[in-house]
Amino acid sequence: MKKFLKTILTLSLCVLSLSCNEEESADDKLAELNGKKIITIGDSLTALCGWQPYLVEWLGVDWSREETVNGVNGHSPMAKGGTWVKPSYESSIYIRSLDAKYYDPDIIFVYVASNDPMYAWASPENAGKTPEEIAKAEPAYRGTETDASVSTTSAYKGMIENLMRDCPDADIYLIGMMRIYIKTGMVPTADFTELWGDTIRFENMQEVEHYEMTERYPRLEIIREIGKMYDLPVIDLWTMSGITNENAHEYYGEVAGDCTQVHPNAAGDKRVAECIRDFLLSE
Repeated sequence: MKKFLKTILTLSLCVLSLSCNEEESADDKLAELNGKKIITIGDSLTALCGWQPYLVEWLGVDWSREETVNGVNGHSPMAKGGTWVKPSYESSIYIRSLDAKYYDPDIIFVYVASNDPMYAWASPENAGKTPEEIAKAEPAYRGTETDASVSTTSAYKGMIENLMRDCPDADIYLIGMMRIYIKTGMVPTADFTELWGDTIRFENMQEVEHYEMTERYPRLEIIREIGKMYDLPVIDLWTMSGITNENAHEYYGEVAGDCTQVHPNAAGDKRVAECIRDFLLSE
């Protein structure tokens, strides 16, 4: 009996020790992050500035809304709504990311790909390949000019290589998109019927799932592969957030005329920030 009680006590002390070590590790990480300068590169999901203030509050990091939304000293803003990674125009994410070095970041969060349609991720010769094959086959674009012929994957890889070259002391984190809110049984509004027709776009949740898994999820898979290629961490909101097609309405505003909503509400922004915080503190 004494031996049994001793074993139980030993196990309890081990569990307590592990718990304490985890707390100490999180505290150490918090101390390490305190005062670090972060920049957040992206599209409207970043430009709306809904999740970054939480990181400032919780982690004590330094972040500038002005650098994010407007740019300072003549340099590009790091986030702009409606933009693609693909460098088809001057305000593309790729072109703007070339100015990241002017903001002297310690940490860079790259949260992109909501607007880049799946067909743009591969050049014609790589169309139809798997996400892993596309990530490997598409060469990194390293130019400084716009080029509409560049695939999204090439631009994404080149953007990462440029950031690693221009900000060699910064830690770079790739953020993978999460599920969005898609409404079933809805007919697109008049301004979207040219794209989606004038009948119900998503009849049921099976069609919603099919859309997510064929149009959006492959983009995330490519980002995961790019993370592996460059040995960079991917904060995978698809799996970390716990947001599903069934509960997405709790984390997003009302759907737009195309029957979808990609912009989180206050609860969604907080969930994004929680995932980023938890990932950083668990490293």
